[in-house]
Formats: sequence, structure tokens, C-alpha cells
Amino acid sequence: MTTRVWGVSRLRDLRTCPGWYVAKYETKKWVETPSPAMERGSKIHSQLEEAIKYGVVLPKEMDHVAPFVYGLCDAKKAGAMVEAELKFGLDTDGNPVDFFRAPNLRARLALDVGANMFNRALAVDWKTGRWKPEHNEDALFYGAGLCMLLKPASCIAQYIYVDNMEQSFDIEIEKPDDIIDVYLAKFDAADDYLDSVNKSGVIRLIDPPLNPGTQCKWCGNVECDNNQNDQAKAISFATKANKAQLFQ
Repeated sequence: MTTRVWGVSRLRDLRTCPGWYVAKYETKKWVETPSPAMERGSKIHSQLEEAIKYGVVLPKEMDHVAPFVYGLCDAKKAGAMVEAELKFGLDTDGNPVDFFRAPNLRARLALDVGANMFNRALAVDWKTGRWKPEHNEDALFYGAGLCMLLKPASCIAQYIYVDNMEQSFDIEIEKPDDIIDVYLAKFDAADDYLDSVNKSGVIRLIDPPLNPGTQCKWCGNVECDNNQNDQAKAISFATKANKAQLFQ
């Protein structure tokens, strides 16, 4: 089995489209083009990081999130561990290791803020968009990972939506070892899947696309989650349903 380095976002990309995953992470044929929304998100993340690391005052337009950020700064001044952009890895047994080149590196975790409030850990993720269901999944993984690193008495994962503060949430992390074991099993299954389909040639990288705008560029499947043409997908689903009714 090929042992890859994983994370929750990579697993999600694989579920979305295996061909796209291969192009993005293995053959490097796909390169993300920054959008204005992404550039704005990066700028806001940098401002929040500088506020926590260096005490830089947040701009006026971020007054709504400032009390939370300055609360973290106050905890840091009081002696709590509060680290912006905390990065670490987990090995094949779920133990904390170096983020970059550790032996048996299995997963990389990058937290916007990792804190230990006197034996109560806090994993914070800043979001500039809206809540998505996968954020709850991410919160469990990052919170459990921080537990493996800090071994606190308790831990919560907190997602702060800078543009929609009312959507912010926190999750109490229970049984972090079990959570990490579940993800290690998912990583193994993902490796097995990629090895099997690569051998069988099921994953195809199409360059140029078979039918731009109708089929997924990377796997050629019209019904792929990565295909942005909702009309083409709807027609395909409807055609299958009609055939099923006609020939049952």
C-alpha cells in the first residue's frame, strides 16, 4: 500500500472527484487560481494572526470579532499557551510529530489558533464564508488532533465565522483517541482505493476535457460532484430515472 500524507480536506477532495484529487495532489496538473474571495480570506486570516502574535490592532471593520480575538490575547498575556497558525503532524499511530518531514508522517494539521487555557485546549478556525456541514467534521478532527498534541483535561473546537458571527459554533471533543483512530482507518481506505483504481486505470486524467462545460474535466463523468454544470447533471439524473421507470 502506498502511504500518503492526508488531511480532512484531501479526503473531501477525493470524495468529490478522484481524478481531480490525482491532478491536484499527485500529478500537480491542477493549480488553484486565487479568487477575490480567497484573497480577501487570506488578508483577514493574516490580520487575525498578527493580532494574536504581535498585538496588532484589528481594523475597524472587524470590530464584531475583536472581543473574541482580544480575549485570546489577554489569555496569552496571563500565561496561557495561545499559538496562531499552529502546525503539527500525526504519525501512523496517531502520535504528534513534525509537520514537514517526520518519519511515518500520516496527517498534517494546521490550526488558525491552538491554545491551552490552563489544561483546557481550544482549536480555533476562522471562516470568512458561511457554515457548511463539513465544518463539523473538520472541527472534530482538528480538536482531536490538538488533544493528541497537548493532552489536556478537556478540549473544544471553535469555528468563528467572521462575516456571520451568529453561525459560529463550538464542539466539545470527547474520546479524541477514537476520533483519530477513525480517521487513520479512513486514510488507509483512501490509500487502498487509490492504489486499486490506479492499477485498473479507472481514474482518467483528461487533457483537454472530453466535453468542456458538460462533463467533469478530470474524470469525464457528467454526474461528478466536481462538474459545475448543474443542468447537465440534472439531465443525466433525470434520464437515468426515466429509463428505470420505462424498463422496470
